[in-house]
Amino acid sequence: MAKRLEWMDELRGLAIILVIVHHVLTVPAVLGGASPAWQPVMDFLLPFRMPVMLALSGLLLPRSVAKPLRDFYAGKVQRILWPYVLWMVISCIVLLSPATLVSIWAWAGGAWHLWFLAVLLACYLVAPMTRWIPAWVWPIPMVILAQFPDTNAVVRVLWFGSFFFAGAALARWLDRWQGVRAWAPCLLAVAAVAAAVWMKGSDESIAGFLVSLAGILAAVWIAPRAPRSRGLQFIGERSIVFYLAHFPAIGVAYLLIGDVTWWVLGPLLLVVGIGIPLALTRLSESFLFRLPVPKREGVRAGRA
Repeated sequence: MAKRLEWMDELRGLAIILVIVHHVLTVPAVLGGASPAWQPVMDFLLPFRMPVMLALSGLLLPRSVAKPLRDFYAGKVQRILWPYVLWMVISCIVLLSPATLVSIWAWAGGAWHLWFLAVLLACYLVAPMTRWIPAWVWPIPMVILAQFPDTNAVVRVLWFGSFFFAGAALARWLDRWQGVRAWAPCLLAVAAVAAAVWMKGSDESIAGFLVSLAGILAAVWIAPRAPRSRGLQFIGERSIVFYLAHFPAIGVAYLLIGDVTWWVLGPLLLVVGIGIPLALTRLSESFLFRLPVPKREGVRAGRA
C-alpha cells in the first residue's frame, strides 16, 4: 500500500471542518429555520471549500486508474456507491423527508450534502478514459458546458467535476509545483482570496474556475509547509465518516432543539456535527461506510 501523504490528509481535514461549520450555519434554513445574519461571512470560502476536496480526490486518480478496470470499479462500488445509497436512506429517514427518498432527481444528483458523492461517482465512471484523453483536456470544456444545462445534477457534475480532473492533471506536476519559490503561490493565494471576497461567493464561470484553481494551487503548496496537526490528519484520514454523518446529525439536533438564540444553537450544532462522526469513527470499517468485500487470495489489499 502506498504511503499516505500527511499534508493531504490535513488539508482534507481542514476542508471537512469548514464544511461542517458551513452546514452548522445553513442546515437550519434548509429545514425551515433561519440562518444567522453573519452567515454570509463564510460565503467567500465557497470557491475553495468543495473544489479543494474534489481536487484532492483527483490528485489520487492516476494511481487509482492504473488498476485493472474490474478492481477500479469494484473499489468505487465498495467505498462510494454503497455509502451513497445507504446514507441517502439514513438521511431521508432521520430528516423526515420521505418524498426525497422516492425522488429520481434526488437520487441522481444527491440530496443535501450527498451531491459530493454523486459527483465523485460520475467522475469515476468516466475516469478510465483519462488513459487516452489526458486529464488536463477535461476541465475547461466541462466548465463551459456547465453554463448551459438547466438541471442542477448535471451542472454540479460538470462544474465540480472540472476540479476533480484539474486535480488529476496536477498530479503529474505536483512535486515540481510544490518545489517552486514562495512568491508565486503566495501571489496566487492573495489574488484568489481578494477575488473571492469581491465575488461574494462562488461564480460558476471560467473566471470563477480560475479563482478556485488559484486557491487550490496555493493550498497544495502551503499544506506541506504548514505545522503538522494530528487532529486534522485524523479527520482527513476518516473524511468519509465525518462527511457522511455530520449533516444528518446536525439536522436531527436542530429538529430536536428548535430555533433558539444562535449563540446557543451554533455551538451545540457544531459539537454534534463533529462529535457524532467522531463517535462513529470506530465503525469506519463497518457496512455504514464501506461495503464489506472479501479479499481475494494472492491480492494485496490497497486503497481504491
